[in-house]
Amino acid sequence: MSMPRRHPPRPSGARSRLLRIWTLAVVLWTVTGCALGPQPPATPTIPADAPIFSDQWARPAPAGGNSAIYLTLHNPTERTVRLVAASTQVAQATEFHETVKDANGVMRMEPRAQGFTVAPGATLELAPGGKHIMLLNLQQPLEVGQVLSLTVTLEDDRGQVTTELSVPVQEGPGMEMGDMEGQGAMEEMGDMGEMGDMGEMEMSAGAMPADALEPQLSAAGLFRVTARPQIDPVTVGPIHSWIVHVEGQDGTPVTGARIQVSGGMPAHDHGFPTVPRVTQELGNGDYLLEGVKFSMAGVWVLTLEIAAGELQDTVTFQFELK
Repeated sequence: MSMPRRHPPRPSGARSRLLRIWTLAVVLWTVTGCALGPQPPATPTIPADAPIFSDQWARPAPAGGNSAIYLTLHNPTERTVRLVAASTQVAQATEFHETVKDANGVMRMEPRAQGFTVAPGATLELAPGGKHIMLLNLQQPLEVGQVLSLTVTLEDDRGQVTTELSVPVQEGPGMEMGDMEGQGAMEEMGDMGEMGDMGEMEMSAGAMPADALEPQLSAAGLFRVTARPQIDPVTVGPIHSWIVHVEGQDGTPVTGARIQVSGGMPAHDHGFPTVPRVTQELGNGDYLLEGVKFSMAGVWVLTLEIAAGELQDTVTFQFELK
């Protein structure tokens, strides 16, 4: 005699629904977990609308020349913000620069590779005669009325954020030769090859034979220095190189020297429109000085601060592009 087959009791309705929900949750977790895998934590960024850009504009300039962008950046956050990068397709390179007055009272432009810092609640002004964004080797002309796109990157202790700015091209404010801001602006414009209307001053004139400079003794007589431009004649406009030769008191070529470059036009209280620097030691006491440019006719000075071992001295060349 066979015993009747017993079936397990069916779960109640509430229990059955709970079981189905639990089973569905396990399936979904398994499927999505396998498909997506572990998810990386979100990268913190600065809110894109926190810092406020305004009043941006760029100077007009020809293709192959340089230009500058100016703007205002307000930081309403409670963190220090840094403007660390800028780029645009209209220029081969973009750099942060600042026009400053050195210890000799000469205005000169200096690169700011680390960008610019804006304290909490502060405002950064990029303006003619001061901080600015330099556009180097323009790939197309910038004409009044055009609008270019500038990509800028901001950074704080939480990370970086990138945003796009529309920058109109327009003429800059007028300049007075006696005004410090105007002098800095003139320097920037000199670097762009765009000197504007300076009255009776003829910017395209000015030249000097390449062999016009005599060798000079440094201020303390520690070095005898020769500076030879690599173009002849030396004229207003083109960026070119010089060869600097340094000898000791006994005529022995000085090797391993460190040379800092400054100068400009003392009569007009401004420096070089570019940032000349010694980039290479050529041997036998010769050094390659690159990035020299003269933006106008007149009297210029070139000052070299030379350090070799324990010896330090300064030599200045004065010359005129007529």
